[in-house]
Amino acid sequence: MSTIQGPIEYLGEITIDGSLVLTEDSALGALSDVDVAAPGIGDVLAWDGSKWVASPNAWVMGRNYDREACEQENSTTNPNWQRKVRMETENLPYGEYRVGWSYEWRQTRGTKNDFKARVRRGEDVFGEHQQEAKDSGQDQWHTASGFGFFTGYGVQHIDIDYCSSNSSETASIRRARLEIWRVK
Repeated sequence: MSTIQGPIEYLGEITIDGSLVLTEDSALGALSDVDVAAPGIGDVLAWDGSKWVASPNAWVMGRNYDREACEQENSTTNPNWQRKVRMETENLPYGEYRVGWSYEWRQTRGTKNDFKARVRRGEDVFGEHQQEAKDSGQDQWHTASGFGFFTGYGVQHIDIDYCSSNSSETASIRRARLEIWRVK
């Protein structure tokens, strides 16, 4: 991406496909050759050869990418949710976003005890995982992963939480990773 400078104001960014993404309100007054009724921050404009025009199908896939990870191992016998990792995003423009996650988990040898994990954005849960160690191999590391979508904007908090279903057994988690990017 390259940055465009107006006569005085910062206008926005040029994307790979040549579209202009407005990033400041001050950009609107500096664009005298805009054929758009009321462009705003986050709007994408395309050059038609003589003026900037609205581009509803502009390239946004992969924009606003962010990631967070906690590689260290943590363990608990607590049956209440424990936060493993939190991702706080930048102030996102309105759109549809994909959230991906992965982690490694294990549970000590109980037969009536589950490892539990969830991935959430506030109260919205993208995925839940509950599994007995006897179903997958006791005291062995296993990988879990998934993805979900949401439509929204603003600063987002996305968490991976975990716990043990029984306080007499230990739930462990490591290599917890979150990622987000815009799809629409």
